[in-house]
Amino acid sequence: MKRWSCLAVAGVLLALMGIPLWAADKPPVVNWRTSWEEGLKEAQMRNVPIFITFHKDG
Repeated sequence: MKRWSCLAVAGVLLALMGIPLWAADKPPVVNWRTSWEEGLKEAQMRNVPIFITFHKDG
């Protein structure tokens, strides 16, 4: 029985280690790029797609 409780405690501790507590007080940040070339370079570096949207005003 003691062995199972030690394993349970170890499992909970390992699960809690994955929670980034140091980032909880920092809000998400968006850094706008000033040109298409800068945005394209960052997207290629991060290996993410670029989505272009058009919004109609009014």
